[in-house]
Amino acid sequence: MKGFEEKLKKAIGAKAEDLMSKDVIWIKENDTVEDAATLMVEKGISRLPVFRKGKLVGIVSKADILKVLSRA
Repeated sequence: MKGFEEKLKKAIGAKAEDLMSKDVIWIKENDTVEDAATLMVEKGISRLPVFRKGKLVGIVSKADILKVLSRA
């Protein structure tokens, strides 16, 4: 149990920079669903930040893509 407590204390003290991805893979808001899905598969990721003119405007997830595909 002591090992768990130490890990928990370390995790609670972690900062966002300790958890974040350093080389972010992203898409533009006008990229297609196919572009997003392809990137996710190729890079083994579940979410993609979406940018417009250098600003974050949203996030696309695999679940979002599955919803779109289920409607087609």
